[in-house]
Amino acid sequence: MKRKRPEVAATSGGEAMLFEQALVLHRAGNLLPAERAYRDVLMLNPRHAGALSHLGVLAHQVGRVRDAVALLRQALDVTRRDPQIHFNLALVLSSFGQDDEAIAHNLKALKIKPDYADAHTNMGALLLRKGQTEEAIRHFNRALLFAPSGAARENLVKALFAAGRNGEALGLVLDALSKGDSEELRKLFTVIVRSIAAAGVPDLPRFEHFLIRAMQEAWCRPRYLAGTAAALLLRTPSITALLHDIDQSGAEGPSAFRKIDGDRLAALDDHRLLHVLLVETPNASLPLERVLTAVRRTLLESLAGDLTRAEDSGFLALRAALARQCFLNEYVFAIEQEENAQACRLREAVAEALAAEQPVSPQTLATLASYFPLHSIPGAERLALSTWPEPVRQLVEQQVIEVENERKGRESIVRLTPITDATSQLVREQYEQNPYPRWAKTITNTNPVSVDQYIRTRFPGVRYQNIDRGDVDFLIAGCGTGIQAVERARQFRLRTILAIDLSLSSLSYAARKAHEAGITSLAFAQADILNAQAINRRFSVIDSAGVLHHLRDPLDGWRKLIDLLEPNGLMHIGLYSAKARAAIRAAREMITDADVGDSEPAIRSFRQQLAGLQPGSPLADIAGFPDFYTLSECRDLLFHVQEHQFEIPEIASFLAAHRLNFLGFETSSIDAYRQRFPEDGSAADLERWHIFETERPATFRGMYQFWVQKQG
Repeated sequence: MKRKRPEVAATSGGEAMLFEQALVLHRAGNLLPAERAYRDVLMLNPRHAGALSHLGVLAHQVGRVRDAVALLRQALDVTRRDPQIHFNLALVLSSFGQDDEAIAHNLKALKIKPDYADAHTNMGALLLRKGQTEEAIRHFNRALLFAPSGAARENLVKALFAAGRNGEALGLVLDALSKGDSEELRKLFTVIVRSIAAAGVPDLPRFEHFLIRAMQEAWCRPRYLAGTAAALLLRTPSITALLHDIDQSGAEGPSAFRKIDGDRLAALDDHRLLHVLLVETPNASLPLERVLTAVRRTLLESLAGDLTRAEDSGFLALRAALARQCFLNEYVFAIEQEENAQACRLREAVAEALAAEQPVSPQTLATLASYFPLHSIPGAERLALSTWPEPVRQLVEQQVIEVENERKGRESIVRLTPITDATSQLVREQYEQNPYPRWAKTITNTNPVSVDQYIRTRFPGVRYQNIDRGDVDFLIAGCGTGIQAVERARQFRLRTILAIDLSLSSLSYAARKAHEAGITSLAFAQADILNAQAINRRFSVIDSAGVLHHLRDPLDGWRKLIDLLEPNGLMHIGLYSAKARAAIRAAREMITDADVGDSEPAIRSFRQQLAGLQPGSPLADIAGFPDFYTLSECRDLLFHVQEHQFEIPEIASFLAAHRLNFLGFETSSIDAYRQRFPEDGSAADLERWHIFETERPATFRGMYQFWVQKQG
C-alpha cells in the first residue's frame, strides 16, 4: 500500500534562519549535514518542536526507528496541536508494527485538521492492513476529495481490490490509464487482471487495448497475463465457432482435428491479441491449445504441390506467430502420426532446397518452423543471409540467429566450481537438454529501489536491520535462463549481481537475454550450490528461488548458502509446498508406476492423457499449472529427476535452528491472510500461516517464496 512519507515542512521561531538551512539540506537529501544543522538548532533551543520533529523524520529515514519515535514524542511534549507531528509519528510507529498507536495519532491529526489528505491516506493504509477495507475506502475517498492526486487514486484502487470490488477497481484503473498512465497504474492493472482471469474477463471499454499494451510492453511477465488473454480470445466469435467445430468433430484431447476453412483462418490472421499472445508468451489454456493445434495442422495441409514454393498459401502473419509460439513452448503440442510424417517430408524438402540454393517460400518456412526449430534444419545458416518479409525475419532471428549467439556465448561462461554430486549432474543434464524456462520478455521496471526500501515497503512492521550501504553484493543461486536475474537487476539499485547455475545452456540463454536488455551489472557463471564454498566470497543478499528443492539434500544446500551470507544478510528462498502439489505427487507416482519414461514423445503423450481428463478428476488440476504448457516446464513439473516438498513447520524449524528471522511471504494472498488474522500486524507469524495454508491448500500453488534475514 502506498503511504505518504513523513513530511518536511517549514516552521518559524527565533532560530528560523538556522532551521531553514537545515530544511534545505534535508529536502536536498544531504542527511548528515541536515542532522548537524537540526542539532545546532536544538543547542540553542532544546524545545524547538520543528527541529525535534524533523530530526525524528530524518532518524526514521536512516533506519534509526526508535530514535525517531523518541524525538517525535519530545516534539509532541512541546506542542500537541500540530497535526503534522502526529502524522509523522503515526508513520514511524506503523513502520515497526505499532499499528494501533499509529491509528490513534492519525485520528488526532484528523481531529485537529479534518481535511488533512495525507493523514486520510495513511489512515486508509493502516485500516487496510488490519482488514477493515470498507473503512479504508472511506478514508481514501476523503483524501481524493481534499487533494486529488494520482497517489490517492491508486490507493483507492488497492482498497477496492482488497475488498473484492474488482470491477470497480479495474474500471478506475482503465479510466486513469486512458487519461495518462504511470508505472504504478500499470502495475495495478496487471495485479487486478491476474486475479480476475479465473473469474471471467470483464466487458470494459479499452480493456483489450491495455491488455495488449501490458503484454507487449511487459508491464509484468507476459505469462502472468496469458490466462486472461486466452479467456478473452475464447470469447471472440471466430474462435468460439472454431472450438465448437472441433468439439463437434468427435475427436478428443488437444490433438482434436477438423480442417479450418479460409474465412476463419483469415479472422485469426487479423486478430491482434492472438498474435501478441503467440509471440510474447506460451499459451496456458487447454481450449485455446486445441484450436492452435488444429490451426497448425490445417496450415500444414494447405501446402499442396511444390512444398518449397507455396507462395499462394497465404496467412503468413498467422503462420509466423504460431511458429514463434511453438518455439517458445518447445513444440509441446500433440501431433498425430500422419501429421508428423507430413511435417518430416516438409523438413526434408526444405533441407534439399537449401542445399541446392533453391528458394523457399516464406509460408513454407513459417509452417515448417511450427513443427521443428529452424536451427535444426541442415543449411539453416543460409536463412540468416536471405531477405524475408518482416514476420519471417523475426522468426529467423528467434530460431537461427539467437540460437547461434547462444552457442557462441556458451564458451565464454566462467566455471566457478566443479559439479561432482551425482544428483547435481543429473539435474544439469536435464537443463542442458531443456533450458528452463524459455521467455521472450519480462517486466521493465524504470524505478529501481534500494534493497532496504523494498523490504521495508513490502513487509511493513517486521523487525529488520538495514543492510544497504551502497555496496550490496548480490548472488542469484540457480538463475536458470535468467528471467529472475534480469528482473532483480532492474528492480534494485545494485552495482553487480553474480548469477550461477548448473547448466551452460541455461546460462548462455540468460547471458543473451541480459545483453539484449542492455543490462551490464550481471555476471553469469557455472557453479554448484553444493560446492559453493569454492566461490570464496560473502554476499549481502542471496536469492535462491526454485532451486533447493531439486538438490539431493535441500537443507544441506541451504546451509551452504547461509555460510556465504554476511551477518544481517538477506535471503530470498523459494520451496515447493507439499499441500499445494498433492496432484503433482500423484502424477509423478503414476509416471513411475507406468514406466512412462522422459523422452519428448513420452512427455507429449502423458500430457495429452492428462489434458483429456474430465473436470473434477484429481489429476485434471495439473492443467491449471502454467508449467504444463511448455515441454521443459512440463518436464520440470512432472518428470524432474529430483523434487522435495515442504511444510511450513519444517521451514520454521530450520529458520530457528540457523538464526534466520522470517520477514514475510511474497504472495497475492496477503490481504486474505490479514483478514483472517488481523492481530498479526506484520503478517510474519508462521504458525498462523500454517493454519491459513491448511484451510486454503492452493495458497502457495507456485511455491513458498519468502525473505529471511540472518541475525547479526
